[in-house]
Amino acid sequence: MRCCDRGPGGGDDGEKGISVAAADGSVPWDLQLGRDWQPPDPPSERPHPLRMWDYMVGGKDNFQVDRDAAELAMKYVPNVVFAARAGEAFIIRAQSWVGPSTASTSSCTSAATYRS
Repeated sequence: MRCCDRGPGGGDDGEKGISVAAADGSVPWDLQLGRDWQPPDPPSERPHPLRMWDYMVGGKDNFQVDRDAAELAMKYVPNVVFAARAGEAFIIRAQSWVGPSTASTSSCTSAATYRS
């Protein structure tokens, strides 16, 4: 079996997204973690780059420590806000270009980093 013949979960069970052991007996990485594993939340007592980005583009999903770190970054690199807002504008344009049927209604950055 070639690697490209295997399903998206790494197995060969014919069901989309379900992993099973490979022919060599190895266990796929997603089964090693367990089916109910969730990634840990980033600690809120330390600044996180994506929450700092959220603050710079005018979002609401950030903490005081993120705002303080973003203000410090803006003090030394004034154009960082311009860069963050330009990146956010690009994401919005790209979503509208892809089309409303496939583009999410929320920002890619927040959808990719914050669980609802």
